[in-house]
Amino acid sequence: MKNNIVIRLEEKSEYRKVENLVRDSFWNVYRPGCLEHYVLNQLRNDPAFVPELDFVMYQEGELIGQNRVSCDVWWSDAKDCSYGDRKNYTDVLVENILTL
Repeated sequence: MKNNIVIRLEEKSEYRKVENLVRDSFWNVYRPGCLEHYVLNQLRNDPAFVPELDFVMYQEGELIGQNRVSCDVWWSDAKDCSYGDRKNYTDVLVENILTL
């Protein structure tokens, strides 16, 4: 916790609340209406979604933000380059983010 802000992994029970926050934040900002909340919804339904990289931010019990870290996977013919053990990578990333 820093400046009374709690950053933690998002829970499935918060998906609707987070989508509403994203919609309200982007509504009529770049164009009439917005699509950002729908994109977020669809990303969660994608097989490549990594829940260990999906965070929410609360301040004094109120949801104030959401952050989803995206990872791109580059495929290579090299024998030592593979999708690998995603869990080990994300554990380290999550630990580093949560210590901010």
